[in-house]
Amino acid sequence: SIENRYEKLDFILDDNSKGFIMPPLTWRTFRNMTPETILLVLASTNYDHDDYISDYEKFIKDYM
Repeated sequence: SIENRYEKLDFILDDNSKGFIMPPLTWRTFRNMTPETILLVLASTNYDHDDYISDYEKFIKDYM
């Protein structure tokens, strides 16, 4: 599921031809992943841990 200040949506990605683009300032939750699941992330910049919020309560307080 994804959540931002405008909406909360659930996606079922049950086919390897499915995917979605996640906009900035969006909280995401992955559930029901099998051991065979592969999660591929494509980004326009290198990963920097300091650029991400990993605490849901902080996300809600600061961005919702």
